[in-house]
Amino acid sequence: MSRLYNDPEVDIVIALGFGSAAVAVSLEEYPKPTLASVIFNPHLVNAPIKGNSSGKHNLAYISIQADLATELKVFREVVDFTNIALLSDSLKMEVMPALATEGARVATEMGIKIFPVLHSGKGDDLVSRLPSETDAVMIGALPRMDETQTAKLLSDLIELGLPSYSLTGSHLVEQGALATAAPPEDWQRRTRRLVLDLQAVLFGDDPKDMKVFVEDRRRLITKEGLDRSPEIASLLAKIIAQERIPKSEKRSFWLPTISLIPSLSCPAPCVKENILYFENYGRQCSLLRNSHNGYRNSEQ
Repeated sequence: MSRLYNDPEVDIVIALGFGSAAVAVSLEEYPKPTLASVIFNPHLVNAPIKGNSSGKHNLAYISIQADLATELKVFREVVDFTNIALLSDSLKMEVMPALATEGARVATEMGIKIFPVLHSGKGDDLVSRLPSETDAVMIGALPRMDETQTAKLLSDLIELGLPSYSLTGSHLVEQGALATAAPPEDWQRRTRRLVLDLQAVLFGDDPKDMKVFVEDRRRLITKEGLDRSPEIASLLAKIIAQERIPKSEKRSFWLPTISLIPSLSCPAPCVKENILYFENYGRQCSLLRNSHNGYRNSEQ
């Protein structure tokens, strides 16, 4: 981060991915406008927060309104379990050590056991490391696992008869996970918010006043056919009843197009050697990304 802040060619720093974002929001000061997307929970990474903004000069970030207890309760109404394995990336746990403490607290309150099973990015077989007493699996962010490995993971869980719940979205349900409460449009809203924040910075606004939370419109997504059961229908009705209808924003925006494909040419914003160019503004935004994520995962 210090290298980017000291680079005279960089005007704005954008941290993409859970790991990079968690690092970005933990700094003491921000010499240049810094946008981070996304973090799971401000309190788990000690991110500054004042109301619905960071309150910190030059810092804006987008947070998922994640609550491990809520996710576990939703999953437990779909299937009953007492021993659940939480699959996650080891780097995520390194930058979010408070997540382990939070998991232990929630497990005690719910009377269950949570077994973290971490992916090191070296092609390790997570299923072979599941504790023998595991009766359900919760799948968190696994950015270093490619599509083939993910498909094998879900196939192995199905073969073992272990129900799985996706914390990251419905794409895993399409591949074989049992359920999720994170619809794909949530990620689309967060991406739009990042673009609007970037535009506001280009117009001279201080990121410290930009919104932290983008309202998630939770809805239960399950395997085809499962949603027709009376139990799931009842649970879905409860989730819908708790949703809030967001107020429509009357403000009109000009939206710049952000491309993460280096081959595209300016003057539209484009990426060249990790720099996001806005030639019409004479601005450049450095893309700080997880070294293991690459652009494919950054586009989600």
